[in-house]
Amino acid sequence: MERIESRHGLRQLTYMHELGMGNVRYRLVDIDNGDAQISLADAVADVVPFEAE
Repeated sequence: MERIESRHGLRQLTYMHELGMGNVRYRLVDIDNGDAQISLADAVADVVPFEAE
């Protein structure tokens, strides 16, 4: 989320929608498991935050 916010990603998505591009609703799919739909919590369950040195 921090990366998206630091690059104004949410504004980019809404602007693309205003231009008629993209969509405001997305669904996450697990391409390793037959394209099964997954939740955001499932998508980030094993993610370890990056710590700068």
